[in-house]
Amino acid sequence: MKVSDAVSLRASIRAFTNQEVDSDLIKELLQKSSRSRIGGNLQPWRIYVI
Repeated sequence: MKVSDAVSLRASIRAFTNQEVDSDLIKELLQKSSRSRIGGNLQPWRIYVI
């Protein structure tokens, strides 16, 4: 995907449903996001799952 495509597809979600998210999906997303790059690795991670 090109950067210009990603920018044009960007969306801000301001309304949510009451549908629960499966805990396995949350775990999978957290595992994958923990492998993402951070420039200089200077930003601490704080993740809250409520």
